[in-house]
Amino acid sequence: MRCRQLVVVLFVFLCHKPHVAQANPFEFVGASTRSQSLASSGSASNSDGFAVFSNPSALTLDDNGMLSFGYLFMFPRFDAQIVNYGSLGNLQPYQSFSGSQLDEGATKANLEQAFSKAKDTGSLKALTLFAKVPFKRLLKRLDREVTLGLLVFFPGSGSTVVNVEGMTPNQPTFVWSGSRLQRLMVVSSLGIEVWRKVISVGAGVVVLSDIGGSTYSGTPISVFDPNNKENPPPPKPSTASFSQRLSTDVAPIVSILITPLKWLGFAISYRGQTDLALDFDGKAQVSFNLGSLPIEAEIPYKLHANFLYVPKELLFALSFKPLKNLQVFVDTSLLFTASYSSHLPVTTFSLDKQAIGENGELVSLRKLGYFRATEEGGVPARTRNVLVPRVGIEYAPIKYLCLRLGYAYEPSPLEPDQRYANMLLDSGFHRLGAGVQFDINDPLKVFSRPFYLSASITGLIFNKRNNRVGRVDEKGEYVARGVVRTGGFAVGGGVEAGFRF
Repeated sequence: MRCRQLVVVLFVFLCHKPHVAQANPFEFVGASTRSQSLASSGSASNSDGFAVFSNPSALTLDDNGMLSFGYLFMFPRFDAQIVNYGSLGNLQPYQSFSGSQLDEGATKANLEQAFSKAKDTGSLKALTLFAKVPFKRLLKRLDREVTLGLLVFFPGSGSTVVNVEGMTPNQPTFVWSGSRLQRLMVVSSLGIEVWRKVISVGAGVVVLSDIGGSTYSGTPISVFDPNNKENPPPPKPSTASFSQRLSTDVAPIVSILITPLKWLGFAISYRGQTDLALDFDGKAQVSFNLGSLPIEAEIPYKLHANFLYVPKELLFALSFKPLKNLQVFVDTSLLFTASYSSHLPVTTFSLDKQAIGENGELVSLRKLGYFRATEEGGVPARTRNVLVPRVGIEYAPIKYLCLRLGYAYEPSPLEPDQRYANMLLDSGFHRLGAGVQFDINDPLKVFSRPFYLSASITGLIFNKRNNRVGRVDEKGEYVARGVVRTGGFAVGGGVEAGFRF
């Protein structure tokens, strides 16, 4: 029998829809309408839902009990244009042949389609529930503010199961800004006043809840004759299904707030990393015809997929009032994203060593010839820590009205020079926010404190960036490289209603 080679490439891409999932989507879309409108600044004075997530010590700034409900959304629109094809035509998944010759036009069209697909990152949506309970008002013997806060994120897709749909390191993807809300997040924090009206401390925990469900993978398989490489048959799909439960992950939050003067406040906060990944063993059922000979086999393999990464954050915040009805915020976050290179959403695929013979052939098929399956490892990304500055202002022209504006800039955690070693895309972005809040007295006099309604709009402008994309071979030599310019924008907003008690 002639020697034949079976190439099995497992395309895996983790989320409900064909989108990537990583970064910090909870901060990307916002934790409340106030945080959206202030571009996530104001941590030294914010005592609403964002305080639970960013600075629990600020929960003690007032003795209001609160309950609120919100709806937040973001619609990113990315752009990825190939400005230099270079040697990207050497990427086999995108090559097209006309007879024995490489069809450059069709190959370029395939590449353009792949980058166009990477731009479609969909939308982010979430419902939020926030509750705040001041124990000082419940326990009269307390002479210090002790306040419990609870924040719950409900992803817009609800409890949709994880879906593995198709992603290899050869496929371009927006890895950081294309974040996805895929997990229910619960944050519980406690703020304690240590020195009355001067020093407060806070601590909390972020919990990403577990989820269970079925997972599906599509495995395109092609069979070809090494003596007739010019006319390989198109890949035919094989499928495998699994049942997997993803475990809960937890991260701590600690903070301190100092308010030496009524109009001045400082805060320092630290939040730990949360990292959720998918690991499972599977068996691909292979079925095809080799000439007139039907072949069926099982190929055991393993998958590892990172699908959500919230980095460690060290936050410094300042709040001051230059005027009685005007408050200014300056926040700076250090995101420890240098470790992001080990949390990329590109899924790795490895074969069970028991399935591989001495010569690299698949044991289940070696009686029929020389069959081989290729593995897909991680990508050698170069990442860095980033510093994110944020500023905001809050102005109350009249008693029951508050206006807000905010700005922030977040650089990309990918190093500008990726050395053509991967197909990752990204851009830093400028963020602008605006919002308004109305306080409304209870006409029925049931609640002594006013209700509030707030709304926000936010916009992101992604920097123009030239991404050096490509692949290297096993020897570390470039086999394909080119330049892709990325950019784009995003628009979003939110509405929130709540009452104080």
